[in-house]
Amino acid sequence: MFGPVVTVAPGGVHTEAYSEHEVTFLAPVSADEVKRRLKDTVIEQLLTGRKDLDYKSFIRLIESVSTLNEDSHLSSLEINPVMVTKDGAQCVDLLAEE
Repeated sequence: MFGPVVTVAPGGVHTEAYSEHEVTFLAPVSADEVKRRLKDTVIEQLLTGRKDLDYKSFIRLIESVSTLNEDSHLSSLEINPVMVTKDGAQCVDLLAEE
């Protein structure tokens, strides 16, 4: 048993377009570890390829979500999709289960 994990994957048309589908982190995870593990992935390329997207806020979101289980009794949390814009990373839809 590993405990809580956070899985990040490209969505939309990118789901089927790339062979690389997901990156999974053991929670909690630091921003530095997220950056290191996403380096040279499709996710990083999609979000850093455009200068108008706030990649740092996406990294902070993953770090923040990874710490939620420390302070809650969630059995699962799904955020889908996460939209990354110039103004940050926003959770568009969220499903939380205790």
